[in-house]
Amino acid sequence: MREKTYWRIVSISPVLIPLVFLFAPMIWNNIFNAPSPPASILQIFSLGSLFISGVPYIIFLAITQLIIWSKPLRWDRITSLIAPLLFLPTFLMGFQIYWSITANGSWLDSPRALIAYSGLVLIVGYLFVGLVWGLWGILRGIKFLKLDEIIQTGE
Repeated sequence: MREKTYWRIVSISPVLIPLVFLFAPMIWNNIFNAPSPPASILQIFSLGSLFISGVPYIIFLAITQLIIWSKPLRWDRITSLIAPLLFLPTFLMGFQIYWSITANGSWLDSPRALIAYSGLVLIVGYLFVGLVWGLWGILRGIKFLKLDEIIQTGE
């Protein structure tokens, strides 16, 4: 796999990983014909994550990929490192829309909610960044990623 392809695939991990955590127990239970256990905290967190930040992230991802699609490989790496900071304004706009629809107000009415959700977005975002870079190191170490782009482009 080319390294540029890797960065494109993992950019969708903040949507795919919560979906896996959300649906894996249900699929497992259907395969083994077992009764469904009560929802785990991880499933509840995954559902909340997708519900509150899923659509803003997809919008953010589309815009980001349009900008860096034809850029050199180093742009993908840099963008992955600063993505949580770049995503924060998109999340806050989406959260404002959600808040105004459900609470008849603004998150400015509750600064603690703004601070708490912003902190949560950054913490979870950098957990994804760590996961993606850790996987990159492993795949690079076992020579699964083709690094010929680095040699050709001089990066």
